[in-house]
Amino acid sequence: MASSVEVLKGSSIAGPRADRLFFSGMSSAMLLTMFAGFADKYYFSSSVHLKSLPLLVHLHAAAFTAWVILLWLQTALIAVGRPDIHRRLGLISVAMYIVMIVLGIKTAIFGAQNGWSPGGPFHDSLGFLVVGLVDLLLFSIFVISGLWFRRRKEAHKRLMILAAIGGLLWPSITRVSIVAGRFPLMMGLLALFVIAGPLYDLITRKRVHIAYLIGCPLILASFPVRTAIGLSQWWHNFAGWLIN
Repeated sequence: MASSVEVLKGSSIAGPRADRLFFSGMSSAMLLTMFAGFADKYYFSSSVHLKSLPLLVHLHAAAFTAWVILLWLQTALIAVGRPDIHRRLGLISVAMYIVMIVLGIKTAIFGAQNGWSPGGPFHDSLGFLVVGLVDLLLFSIFVISGLWFRRRKEAHKRLMILAAIGGLLWPSITRVSIVAGRFPLMMGLLALFVIAGPLYDLITRKRVHIAYLIGCPLILASFPVRTAIGLSQWWHNFAGWLIN
């Protein structure tokens, strides 16, 4: 029987091939979701629309797209047995993370300054500003944790997957045409990504890794929390100060 220390470190009874297939499959599914969400709204949008967008938005889109592609490439490299290249590319992720946070904050503030809000529970762009900032906060928590535990591969790979799910996936999901505008369906699609990892752990390891036990509830709990914050007066006061 595995000791508690082994559980915390993520000891595995699953075959390495199954893990490679699962994590490369997860990153592929997220890449496809991002493409489905932004294909007609950005990637293949008309040149007139693209030219109307400021440079900041294009830089933001390029950086965040590159991260999801890098995640897919990193899982693919592990799947084909090239951890050496995987580790070298990992150094790029540190610089990319810093760039993404700066661009993400600037883009979120730009949207609030220009009145951008898709509606939903938020009445204005000041309230909606919390969504982008919470996404960046979740992304930061998981990426920094993943880099910290980079030598513990069981924790590392789960944390990097959680970073994409919690920090990057929601904007794509809200733009996927078959679920867009229908909150229960959008949350249902997100929930599929959230529960996939714990379910895989239960099937292959008979237990859920601690990264999922903490990270998955954190992602789901962020939605009612960000709504409550975004609707509050103190947040509007703070957001008003932030965008000026």
